[in-house]
Amino acid sequence: MSEGSDRARARRGARGVPRGVRALLSAAAGTAALALAFGVGWAAHAVTSPRPDDPERVDALLVLYSQPRVYDAAIELAADGVADRLFVSAHLGPDGHERLCGPEERRDPRLAGVSVECFAPDPLTTQGEAMHAAARMRELGLEHLGVLTFHQHLERSRLLVERCWTPQEGRVSMVAFDAGLDRWGRVRHGAYGVLAYGKAMATPGCDQELPGVLQWPLDLAKRLRGQPVGAEVGAAGPASGASAAPAAAASAAPARGEGSA
Repeated sequence: MSEGSDRARARRGARGVPRGVRALLSAAAGTAALALAFGVGWAAHAVTSPRPDDPERVDALLVLYSQPRVYDAAIELAADGVADRLFVSAHLGPDGHERLCGPEERRDPRLAGVSVECFAPDPLTTQGEAMHAAARMRELGLEHLGVLTFHQHLERSRLLVERCWTPQEGRVSMVAFDAGLDRWGRVRHGAYGVLAYGKAMATPGCDQELPGVLQWPLDLAKRLRGQPVGAEVGAAGPASGASAAPAAAASAAPARGEGSA
């Protein structure tokens, strides 16, 4: 059969689709494209225009791991009296975590009187960090949770934390620190943040996770940012001298393959 005959048959097949069905399919495709464009635009705005709360005081401060500079910011906030209890998502160093999570002699002296609980989230993501902090808030009977992260991650962190620590249970206040990113760093983190919003929308539950096959683009993006993923990620144990916490909460959790999306 000739190529011309094949094209003619294809045209006849297209004409065989009722006009109403073609219009409906076209409208659906257009709506989906508009929804996708709106979602990307909304995510980009959230990443580039965060609105930190910077509270004067919180019952506990969740320190989300992103880079060693977050530990400096956490220590300064504790020293300023913003929080006297820290939940620290600790990364295996040496990257400065020992100033919060190490032996007493290595801890920063400004943490005197501050309760520091270091933990490894499970899963190893912002979602896992939020799940852990919410559980500890309930166990301790606290209400006001502060969350420390960098600007490009702030609004997505707020979304994830408020799914686990709901307005019915208490308050969430976001605190931003200067990650010292150059222009290229802001672009990379911004692009990753927009991509990660897709996962946040696809997993609306506090403990809901993506199948592993759908997680790999986020893991790839993390590698491109120079951030460890999966088994490369570790955590420190509880800080020496920190207040007592359940062993399951303070000890290192098993590695999972999600990085910190």
